[in-house]
Amino acid sequence: MAGMIANTAQTARTRETAPAGALAPVIVREIELEGRTRRIEPPLVFSVKFNEESGFYEMSGAGDYDDIFLADDTTDSFKGTLLNIILPDLWEEYALEKDEKLSPKSLLLKKCLLARIR
Repeated sequence: MAGMIANTAQTARTRETAPAGALAPVIVREIELEGRTRRIEPPLVFSVKFNEESGFYEMSGAGDYDDIFLADDTTDSFKGTLLNIILPDLWEEYALEKDEKLSPKSLLLKKCLLARIR
């Protein structure tokens, strides 16, 4: 219950301080994976906007990665979440997986990750 109250308070604060319209894109040029820094070429670019109705920032990719990620804080938290959680998880679950275990759409994601992250 305390976590729910804190999250509600954070969302209310975010609504009060959120800028109008789209924000500067989040650009990811490199990432730490498997104990070394890897370059991402071309960089991953995510657009960020504040959704007034939900009270959350929304970040969405373009092209091969059209998922939407939500956060109730700042765009800096998006980049941290991408670099520390989302991209490493995608790398482990898709890029390192055997082809025969992946669906056709998952295999496309694997190929995209392997082609862009070096």
